[in-house]
Amino acid sequence: MAGAIGILSACSGENTEVYPRYKNFNVEVPLQAETMPLDTMPFRYPFRIAVKDSVAVILDLHNADYFFHAFTYPQFKHLVSFGGYGEAEGQLLSPETLRFVSNDSIWTVDSRKMEITRWRIDPAAHTATEAEKFPVPSQAVHALDMALYHENEFLVTDYSGNASFYKTDKQGSVTEVFGNIPTEKHPTRPGRDVLAQVWRDFIDYNPRNGVAALGTQLGEVLEVYRPDCGLRTVLYGPGGEPAYFIHDGYAYPDGLMGFSDIHVGDSCIYAVFHGTTFKGKQEAYKKGEIPPDGGQFIYVFDLQGNPLRKYVLDRFIYGIAVDEKARTFTAVEVNSDTPVVRFAF
Repeated sequence: MAGAIGILSACSGENTEVYPRYKNFNVEVPLQAETMPLDTMPFRYPFRIAVKDSVAVILDLHNADYFFHAFTYPQFKHLVSFGGYGEAEGQLLSPETLRFVSNDSIWTVDSRKMEITRWRIDPAAHTATEAEKFPVPSQAVHALDMALYHENEFLVTDYSGNASFYKTDKQGSVTEVFGNIPTEKHPTRPGRDVLAQVWRDFIDYNPRNGVAALGTQLGEVLEVYRPDCGLRTVLYGPGGEPAYFIHDGYAYPDGLMGFSDIHVGDSCIYAVFHGTTFKGKQEAYKKGEIPPDGGQFIYVFDLQGNPLRKYVLDRFIYGIAVDEKARTFTAVEVNSDTPVVRFAF
């Protein structure tokens, strides 16, 4: 194993505030992609993909018409597009994530409307309808990710600097607060709202094992929780905590790009990792080059947060759907006109 980690806050609630590290993964496995042909639908920025039985749904983050597109799986024949841009019913302004439980339970959080919405689709009729929506609590400030918790509750990441994430109900009330920003460089209270902007976690939760996991968009910090009992593990990777600099009162990212998607499976935690530096990208642009956008690695941790293996991909991806039984990753990339790929692992 690449390195041991410590439990920072067990069910007794103790917190040592000492964050262990992993240096590398002892097991590295190269993976080659299989391109999945699409029968239609050019994408602007395919950011998330989710698969359930015979349907796949893709979130196109910057699409001017519809944000969500449903396809048959694994044939990828277009079924229906939904979630158009706008203020009206059935429209969205800035959907940030995709949770696909069933054809009657497709969820997203809109960071501008501060709403969580459930959609249902009918593959046979090629239709999609908005089923219900709920407010996001104002404490989250700017909700950039969410996961379904139990039937009437959500886990929503925090953007204020006051917590790692909130448990909320369908009335938009916070029912529980979890964690804080596990920073080592900025432990004092002032400026934590700025720190929250660059820390920006992605979150996932698996109700079958009770594990939630968060990964930072910048740097390399992983948090693993069991919300039912308060257990918390924080793990730093070689990229360290998110780096930034202040200019004219605004925080700008520095250092390296970290995680872009995270999934808690039944047996492991899977996270797409970038590892590219902002300095390296700037140097490439100066040379007239366009650096690839996305992550070339999928990190695998056990459910306690211990690093197990690193998959090295032959392309750069953003979001993944994980099938542990079939041992496949279905992923989306933004650098290709055929953006859906699949890896066998």
